[in-house]
Amino acid sequence: MAGAKSQKRNKAHGGGESSAPVRISQPRSTRLRLSFLLLMLLFVMATGVSLRREKIREWWIERSSTAALRESAQTQGADVLTLFVYGKRSFRAGDWDAAIGAFDAAFANLIPSDKSDLAQRVCSYDGYLHARRGEKDKAVPPLTRARDLNSDDPTPHLGFGILLAEEKLPGFAATQFQLVTQLDPENVEGWYRLGRAYTEDLKAHQAVDPLKHAVVLAPKDAASHSELGVAYAIQSQFPMAVPELRRAAELDPGNVYYQASLANALAMSARTQQEYHDASILLGNAIKNVPDSSSLEFTLGLLHLRFNNIEVARERFKRSVAVRPADAEAWYNLSVAELRLGNKAASEEARKRYQRLSDIRTEMSNLEKSVSSTPSDALLRLRLAKAYERAGNPLGAYWQANTSARLSPNDKGAASYREQVKRKYPMVAAPGNGNPLALRGQAPGPPPPPQLTSIPLTGGAANGLQGP
Repeated sequence: MAGAKSQKRNKAHGGGESSAPVRISQPRSTRLRLSFLLLMLLFVMATGVSLRREKIREWWIERSSTAALRESAQTQGADVLTLFVYGKRSFRAGDWDAAIGAFDAAFANLIPSDKSDLAQRVCSYDGYLHARRGEKDKAVPPLTRARDLNSDDPTPHLGFGILLAEEKLPGFAATQFQLVTQLDPENVEGWYRLGRAYTEDLKAHQAVDPLKHAVVLAPKDAASHSELGVAYAIQSQFPMAVPELRRAAELDPGNVYYQASLANALAMSARTQQEYHDASILLGNAIKNVPDSSSLEFTLGLLHLRFNNIEVARERFKRSVAVRPADAEAWYNLSVAELRLGNKAASEEARKRYQRLSDIRTEMSNLEKSVSSTPSDALLRLRLAKAYERAGNPLGAYWQANTSARLSPNDKGAASYREQVKRKYPMVAAPGNGNPLALRGQAPGPPPPPQLTSIPLTGGAANGLQGP
C-alpha cells in the first residue's frame, strides 16, 4: 500500500518510475566564459604580485648608500631598476652628468616592447634632462615613448615645452606648459615656464597669473620673483615690479642680472630726489658688473634726463649708441639732450639717424605681416631677417634666416647669411647661455610653419594654436 502511494507521488512530480536527481548541463559558451574569467583573475593576481615585488625591490635598492648604488650602476650589465634609482638620486643631488649617464644606460637597456611603469619613468627622466640641456636629438625619442606610455605624466610635456621654447616657439611651448599645470597644479617649474613663455611671446599681461602661482608655490625661488617683476616692468607697472625684483636680488645676491633688473625698475619708477640718487648709484654699479650694459646706459640716460641732469644724460646716450648704433630710442633721446643744451646741429644729426631707423621699423612691420600671411616663403623671411639686423634685433635676424634656410635648403644665400649673423652675434644661437638683458626685448618674429619642427606635439600645439 505504501509502495503504491510512493509511485503515485513520483508520477505526480513527473519523475516516472525513478526518483534519481536530474542533471542540468551548462552550455559550452558559459563554461568558456567562466574559464576566461578565471584565467584573467589569475593573471591580475600574478601581475599584482609582480608589481608589488618590483616596488619592494625598488624600496630595498633605495636604502643603499650612494657609494654602493654608484658601484652597482657602474657594473657591466647593471639592471634597469638599479640604474634608474641611481640616476634619480644623482639628479636630486644636482649631479646631472651622473644622472644622465645612468638614465641613458637604463634607456638603452629597455626592450622595445617594455611598457612597464619603470620603462615609462626611465624615458620620462631621461628625455626631460636632455631637454634641460638643449639636446633635442637625444631628448625627443625618450620623451615621445614616455608620453605614449602615460600621457598623464606631466614630465614629458614639460620636456617638449622646454625644447619648443629653445626653438623660439613660445606659443607652442605655452600649450605644453599649460598641460603640465593642468596635470600637476603643484608643479612650480610648469607655472614658471608658462609665464616665461607668455613673456617671450610678447604677452606679458598673460604671464602675471602663472608667475604668481609659481611664487606662491615656491616663495624662495628667485627666478620666479624675477620673471614676475620683468612681466610687470614690460607693462610699465614699475611700482609692482620693484618688490618682486628686490626679492629676487635678496634671494640670489650674486646674480648680477637680478641686480641690474632691479636698478632698471627703480630708475623707471623714481620720482623723488632720493629715489633718483639711489637708482643712479644702483645703475652705475650694475653697469660695471654686467658684460653688455648698453641698455642700462640708456636707462641711466633717461633717469638723468628726467631729473634735468642734461649733460650727464647726453654722455650716457652717446655711450649707448656707440654700443648699439641701431637703437632708435637712444638716438631720439640724444637729439633731445643736444637740443636742450643748444647744440642744434648735433641734435639734427641724431634726429636723422632716428628717422632712418624708424623707416626700417616700418619696413620690418610690413614684412612681418607678409610673412605671417605666407609663412613658407623663404625669400620673404630672408628679407625680414636682414631688416631685423638693421633694426638691432640680431635674435630675430638669426631665427628668420635659420627658418629661411630650412624652408629652402638649396638656397646658399640664406644659409650663408645665417652663419654670418651667428658669427657676429654668438649669443643668439644659444640665448640661454647669453646675456638676458642683451636679448630682452628682441623677438624672433613670426614662427616657422609647424611642420618644420621635429618635435611631436599634442594638445593645442598639435592644432597650431598659439596659446589663448
